[in-house]
Amino acid sequence: MLLGSRREPFLEACLATLQGALDLLAVDLNGSCPENERDLRQSALNATGRLLVEKRPFTNFAEARNHALGMLPPGEGWVLKVDADEVHDPEGLALLTRGILPLLPDSVGIVDAWQMQFMQSFRYVDGLERRHDWFLRRTPELAWSGGVHEQVQGVRGRRLAVPYIYGHYGYVRDPGEVLAKWKQYARLGDSSYDPEELDRAVAEGYLDEQASRCLRYPGGHPEALTRLRRDLETSPSHVVRFDRLMEARGRVPGFPRWRTRLRILWRALALARALPRPGRTVVWQLLARLGRAI
Repeated sequence: MLLGSRREPFLEACLATLQGALDLLAVDLNGSCPENERDLRQSALNATGRLLVEKRPFTNFAEARNHALGMLPPGEGWVLKVDADEVHDPEGLALLTRGILPLLPDSVGIVDAWQMQFMQSFRYVDGLERRHDWFLRRTPELAWSGGVHEQVQGVRGRRLAVPYIYGHYGYVRDPGEVLAKWKQYARLGDSSYDPEELDRAVAEGYLDEQASRCLRYPGGHPEALTRLRRDLETSPSHVVRFDRLMEARGRVPGFPRWRTRLRILWRALALARALPRPGRTVVWQLLARLGRAI
Protein backbone atom coordinates (compact mmCIF):
# COMPACT_ATOMS: atom_id res chain seq x y z
CA MET A 1 0.00 0.00 0.00
CA LEU A 2 1.12 3.52 -0.79
CA LEU A 3 0.07 6.52 1.33
CA GLY A 4 0.91 10.16 0.63
CA SER A 5 0.03 13.50 2.22
CA ARG A 6 -3.57 13.45 0.99
CA ARG A 7 -6.19 12.42 3.53
CA GLU A 8 -7.59 8.97 2.67
CA PRO A 9 -11.12 8.92 4.12
CA PHE A 10 -11.63 5.24 3.29
CA LEU A 11 -8.37 4.06 4.86
CA GLU A 12 -9.87 3.08 8.22
CA ALA A 13 -12.52 0.92 6.54
CA CYS A 14 -9.96 -0.52 4.11
CA LEU A 15 -7.67 -1.64 6.93
CA ALA A 16 -10.57 -3.13 8.90
CA THR A 17 -11.63 -5.27 5.96
CA LEU A 18 -8.09 -6.48 5.22
CA GLN A 19 -7.09 -7.52 8.72
CA GLY A 20 -8.55 -11.05 8.68
CA ALA A 21 -7.10 -11.98 5.30
CA LEU A 22 -3.47 -10.80 5.26
CA ASP A 23 -0.35 -12.06 6.99
CA LEU A 24 1.44 -8.71 6.60
CA LEU A 25 0.69 -5.28 5.15
CA ALA A 26 3.65 -3.15 4.01
CA VAL A 27 2.97 0.59 3.71
CA ASP A 28 5.21 3.06 1.92
CA LEU A 29 4.31 6.28 3.78
CA ASN A 30 5.55 9.03 1.48
CA GLY A 31 3.73 12.03 2.91
CA SER A 32 2.53 13.52 6.16
CA CYS A 33 -1.15 13.26 7.10
CA PRO A 34 -1.94 12.89 10.83
CA GLU A 35 -5.34 11.26 10.15
CA ASN A 36 -3.81 8.60 7.91
CA GLU A 37 -1.11 7.84 10.46
CA ARG A 38 -3.72 7.62 13.23
CA ASP A 39 -5.73 5.09 11.21
CA LEU A 40 -2.60 2.99 10.71
CA ARG A 41 -1.73 3.06 14.44
CA GLN A 42 -5.26 2.16 15.51
CA SER A 43 -5.74 -0.69 13.04
CA ALA A 44 -6.05 -4.33 14.07
CA LEU A 45 -3.16 -5.11 11.72
CA ASN A 46 -0.91 -2.86 13.79
CA ALA A 47 -2.23 -4.22 17.10
CA THR A 48 -1.33 -7.76 16.03
CA GLY A 49 2.14 -6.89 14.71
CA ARG A 50 1.24 -7.37 11.04
CA LEU A 51 1.74 -3.79 9.83
CA LEU A 52 5.06 -2.58 8.41
CA VAL A 53 5.36 1.18 7.82
CA GLU A 54 8.30 3.19 6.51
CA LYS A 55 8.16 6.95 6.01
CA ARG A 56 10.22 8.31 3.12
CA PRO A 57 10.11 10.83 0.24
CA PHE A 58 7.98 10.14 -2.82
CA THR A 59 9.65 9.72 -6.22
CA ASN A 60 7.07 7.91 -8.35
CA PHE A 61 4.51 5.17 -7.99
CA ALA A 62 6.63 2.28 -9.28
CA GLU A 63 9.57 3.15 -7.02
CA ALA A 64 7.25 3.39 -4.00
CA ARG A 65 5.53 0.12 -4.88
CA ASN A 66 8.89 -1.64 -5.23
CA HIS A 67 10.01 -0.25 -1.89
CA ALA A 68 6.87 -1.59 -0.19
CA LEU A 69 7.54 -5.00 -1.75
CA GLY A 70 11.10 -4.89 -0.45
CA MET A 71 9.83 -4.28 3.08
CA LEU A 72 8.34 -7.79 3.17
CA PRO A 73 10.53 -10.60 4.49
CA PRO A 74 12.08 -12.75 1.76
CA GLY A 75 10.28 -15.89 0.71
CA GLU A 76 7.58 -17.30 -1.48
CA GLY A 77 3.86 -16.71 -1.43
CA TRP A 78 1.42 -14.19 -2.85
CA VAL A 79 1.54 -10.39 -2.96
CA LEU A 80 -1.59 -8.22 -3.07
CA LYS A 81 -1.44 -4.74 -4.59
CA VAL A 82 -3.95 -2.81 -2.51
CA ASP A 83 -4.99 0.85 -2.51
CA ALA A 84 -6.28 2.90 0.41
CA ASP A 85 -9.58 3.71 -1.31
CA GLU A 86 -10.60 0.06 -1.66
CA VAL A 87 -13.00 -1.49 0.85
CA HIS A 88 -13.37 -5.26 0.85
CA ASP A 89 -15.72 -8.05 1.77
CA PRO A 90 -13.71 -9.31 4.78
CA GLU A 91 -15.17 -12.82 4.85
CA GLY A 92 -14.87 -13.24 1.09
CA LEU A 93 -11.29 -11.99 1.00
CA ALA A 94 -10.32 -14.38 3.80
CA LEU A 95 -11.89 -17.28 1.89
CA LEU A 96 -9.76 -16.30 -1.07
CA THR A 97 -6.44 -15.89 0.73
CA ARG A 98 -6.83 -18.86 3.09
CA GLY A 99 -8.84 -21.27 0.97
CA ILE A 100 -7.83 -20.71 -2.65
CA LEU A 101 -4.38 -19.15 -3.02
CA PRO A 102 -2.54 -21.86 -1.03
CA LEU A 103 -4.11 -24.58 -3.21
CA LEU A 104 -3.31 -23.12 -6.63
CA PRO A 105 -0.71 -25.04 -8.65
CA ASP A 106 2.67 -23.45 -9.31
CA SER A 107 1.64 -22.97 -12.94
CA VAL A 108 -0.67 -20.11 -11.84
CA GLY A 109 1.12 -16.81 -11.22
CA ILE A 110 -1.58 -14.13 -11.45
CA VAL A 111 -5.01 -13.93 -9.86
CA ASP A 112 -7.45 -11.20 -10.95
CA ALA A 113 -10.58 -10.01 -9.16
CA TRP A 114 -13.50 -7.70 -9.97
CA GLN A 115 -13.71 -4.05 -8.96
CA MET A 116 -16.92 -2.04 -8.61
CA GLN A 117 -16.25 1.62 -9.38
CA PHE A 118 -18.39 3.96 -7.28
CA MET A 119 -18.97 7.44 -8.70
CA GLN A 120 -19.41 10.39 -6.32
CA SER A 121 -21.92 8.38 -4.29
CA PHE A 122 -22.59 5.07 -2.57
CA ARG A 123 -25.67 4.56 -4.75
CA TYR A 124 -24.22 4.78 -8.25
CA VAL A 125 -21.45 3.00 -10.12
CA ASP A 126 -19.61 3.36 -13.39
CA GLY A 127 -19.66 -0.41 -13.82
CA LEU A 128 -17.61 -3.45 -12.96
CA GLU A 129 -14.11 -3.98 -14.31
CA ARG A 130 -11.68 -6.85 -14.06
CA ARG A 131 -8.80 -5.84 -11.81
CA HIS A 132 -5.75 -7.32 -13.50
CA ASP A 133 -2.55 -8.27 -11.66
CA TRP A 134 -4.31 -8.16 -8.30
CA PHE A 135 -2.63 -11.09 -6.54
CA LEU A 136 0.85 -11.97 -7.83
CA ARG A 137 2.92 -15.01 -7.00
CA ARG A 138 6.18 -13.71 -5.62
CA THR A 139 9.33 -14.24 -7.71
CA PRO A 140 12.86 -12.80 -7.41
CA GLU A 141 12.19 -10.72 -10.53
CA LEU A 142 8.86 -9.26 -9.39
CA ALA A 143 8.86 -5.45 -9.73
CA TRP A 144 6.88 -2.49 -11.05
CA SER A 145 7.95 0.08 -13.62
CA GLY A 146 6.53 3.43 -14.78
CA GLY A 147 6.09 6.70 -12.93
CA VAL A 148 2.29 6.50 -12.92
CA HIS A 149 -0.15 3.64 -13.62
CA GLU A 150 2.79 1.33 -12.95
CA GLN A 151 3.13 -1.96 -14.80
CA VAL A 152 4.23 -5.23 -13.21
CA GLN A 153 7.22 -7.24 -14.44
CA GLY A 154 8.81 -10.55 -13.54
CA VAL A 155 5.62 -12.55 -13.05
CA ARG A 156 5.63 -16.19 -14.09
CA GLY A 157 2.61 -18.43 -14.67
CA ARG A 158 -0.85 -18.21 -16.15
CA ARG A 159 -3.66 -15.89 -15.15
CA LEU A 160 -6.98 -16.83 -13.52
CA ALA A 161 -9.85 -14.78 -12.09
CA VAL A 162 -11.65 -15.32 -8.79
CA PRO A 163 -15.39 -14.66 -8.30
CA TYR A 164 -14.75 -11.88 -5.82
CA ILE A 165 -16.03 -8.28 -6.03
CA TYR A 166 -14.80 -5.35 -3.95
CA GLY A 167 -15.57 -1.64 -4.01
CA HIS A 168 -13.31 1.14 -5.23
CA TYR A 169 -14.36 4.45 -3.65
CA GLY A 170 -11.63 6.73 -5.00
CA TYR A 171 -14.19 8.83 -6.89
CA VAL A 172 -16.51 9.23 -3.91
CA ARG A 173 -14.64 12.45 -3.17
CA ASP A 174 -15.04 16.14 -3.72
CA PRO A 175 -14.36 16.90 -7.42
CA GLY A 176 -11.52 19.23 -6.46
CA GLU A 177 -9.71 16.35 -4.76
CA VAL A 178 -10.15 14.16 -7.83
CA LEU A 179 -8.75 17.00 -9.94
CA ALA A 180 -5.69 17.25 -7.69
CA LYS A 181 -5.00 13.55 -8.14
CA TRP A 182 -5.25 13.81 -11.93
CA LYS A 183 -2.86 16.78 -11.90
CA GLN A 184 -0.37 14.68 -9.97
CA TYR A 185 -0.60 12.02 -12.66
CA ALA A 186 0.11 14.69 -15.29
CA ARG A 187 3.18 15.90 -13.38
CA LEU A 188 4.48 12.33 -13.28
CA GLY A 189 4.29 12.03 -17.04
CA ASP A 190 0.80 10.76 -17.89
CA SER A 191 0.11 12.58 -21.16
CA SER A 192 -3.59 11.68 -21.06
CA TYR A 193 -4.11 14.35 -18.39
CA ASP A 194 -3.76 17.98 -19.50
CA PRO A 195 -3.94 20.28 -16.43
CA GLU A 196 -5.75 23.10 -18.28
CA GLU A 197 -8.27 20.69 -19.76
CA LEU A 198 -8.83 19.20 -16.32
CA ASP A 199 -9.55 22.59 -14.78
CA ARG A 200 -12.04 23.35 -17.54
CA ALA A 201 -13.72 19.93 -17.26
CA VAL A 202 -14.29 20.26 -13.52
CA ALA A 203 -15.51 23.83 -13.85
CA GLU A 204 -17.85 23.25 -16.78
CA GLY A 205 -19.43 19.85 -16.39
CA TYR A 206 -17.51 17.22 -14.47
CA LEU A 207 -20.51 16.11 -12.41
CA ASP A 208 -22.84 16.03 -15.42
CA GLU A 209 -20.32 13.88 -17.28
CA GLN A 210 -20.04 11.52 -14.32
CA ALA A 211 -23.81 11.35 -13.97
CA SER A 212 -24.29 10.42 -17.61
CA ARG A 213 -22.22 7.24 -17.09
CA CYS A 214 -23.81 6.06 -13.85
CA LEU A 215 -25.78 2.92 -13.18
CA ARG A 216 -27.87 2.35 -10.08
CA TYR A 217 -26.01 0.07 -7.67
CA PRO A 218 -28.13 -2.89 -6.50
CA GLY A 219 -25.99 -4.23 -3.65
CA GLY A 220 -24.80 -3.40 -0.18
CA HIS A 221 -21.60 -2.08 1.39
CA PRO A 222 -19.24 -3.59 3.96
CA GLU A 223 -20.15 -2.93 7.58
CA ALA A 224 -16.84 -1.10 8.05
CA LEU A 225 -18.22 1.73 5.85
CA THR A 226 -21.39 2.30 7.87
CA ARG A 227 -20.25 5.32 9.90
CA LEU A 228 -18.50 7.14 7.06
CA ARG A 229 -21.40 6.51 4.71
CA ARG A 230 -23.91 7.83 7.26
CA ASP A 231 -21.84 10.98 7.81
CA LEU A 232 -21.51 11.72 4.08
CA GLU A 233 -25.17 11.01 3.29
CA THR A 234 -26.71 13.02 6.15
CA SER A 235 -24.60 16.19 6.17
CA PRO A 236 -23.91 18.76 3.44
CA SER A 237 -21.33 17.00 1.28
CA HIS A 238 -20.36 16.19 -2.30
CA VAL A 239 -22.25 12.89 -1.90
CA VAL A 240 -25.52 14.64 -1.03
CA ARG A 241 -25.09 17.08 -3.92
CA PHE A 242 -24.50 14.28 -6.39
CA ASP A 243 -27.43 12.20 -5.13
CA ARG A 244 -29.70 15.22 -5.63
CA LEU A 245 -28.32 15.72 -9.13
CA MET A 246 -29.09 12.11 -9.98
CA GLU A 247 -32.61 12.37 -8.57
CA ALA A 248 -33.21 15.44 -10.73
CA ARG A 249 -32.10 13.55 -13.83
CA GLY A 250 -34.91 11.04 -13.39
CA ARG A 251 -34.63 7.37 -14.27
CA VAL A 252 -31.16 5.85 -13.95
CA PRO A 253 -30.35 2.53 -15.66
CA GLY A 254 -29.88 -0.41 -13.34
CA PHE A 255 -26.74 -2.47 -13.09
CA PRO A 256 -26.86 -5.58 -15.37
CA ARG A 257 -26.82 -8.14 -12.57
CA TRP A 258 -27.48 -11.42 -14.35
CA ARG A 259 -25.27 -10.75 -17.35
CA THR A 260 -22.44 -9.84 -14.98
CA ARG A 261 -22.98 -12.96 -12.87
CA LEU A 262 -22.71 -15.14 -15.97
CA ARG A 263 -19.53 -13.33 -17.00
CA ILE A 264 -17.95 -14.00 -13.60
CA LEU A 265 -19.24 -17.57 -13.44
CA TRP A 266 -17.64 -18.44 -16.76
CA ARG A 267 -14.21 -17.41 -15.47
CA ALA A 268 -14.81 -19.06 -12.11
CA LEU A 269 -15.20 -22.42 -13.85
CA ALA A 270 -11.62 -22.16 -15.14
CA LEU A 271 -10.45 -21.41 -11.60
CA ALA A 272 -12.35 -24.40 -10.18
CA ARG A 273 -10.77 -26.74 -12.72
CA ALA A 274 -7.30 -25.67 -11.54
CA LEU A 275 -8.05 -26.49 -7.88
CA PRO A 276 -8.38 -29.71 -5.86
CA ARG A 277 -11.78 -30.50 -4.37
CA PRO A 278 -11.42 -28.40 -1.16
CA GLY A 279 -10.57 -25.34 -3.25
CA ARG A 280 -13.55 -25.90 -5.53
CA THR A 281 -15.82 -25.78 -2.50
CA VAL A 282 -14.43 -22.34 -1.66
CA VAL A 283 -15.07 -21.16 -5.23
CA TRP A 284 -18.77 -22.06 -4.81
CA GLN A 285 -18.82 -20.22 -1.47
CA LEU A 286 -17.45 -17.09 -3.16
CA LEU A 287 -20.00 -17.40 -5.96
CA ALA A 288 -22.76 -17.56 -3.36
CA ARG A 289 -21.52 -14.26 -1.91
CA LEU A 290 -21.87 -12.35 -5.18
CA GLY A 291 -25.45 -11.50 -4.31
CA ARG A 292 -24.14 -9.09 -1.68
CA ALA A 293 -22.79 -6.87 -4.46
CA ILE A 294 -24.76 -7.76 -7.58
